[in-house]
Amino acid sequence: MEEYIGGKIFENIIVDERVTPDLNHCIYCIVTSSRKPNGIKSTDYKIPLDCIDGAMMKQCPACKAIYILKDKL
Repeated sequence: MEEYIGGKIFENIIVDERVTPDLNHCIYCIVTSSRKPNGIKSTDYKIPLDCIDGAMMKQCPACKAIYILKDKL
């Protein structure tokens, strides 16, 4: 049985295999721009995460998702 220690703030933790200790970009947000008049040009880039509490937690500046990058307690 897995158990998380914390208050109500940790009640809705979702475990996602894509979240690794070295994650640097949001797995939910991506910025895309396209230009068609003179041909198709597309730019896709990922949104970098901001550090919270050192490297243990990070947050997306766009969607405000918080990533916990440490093993389960």
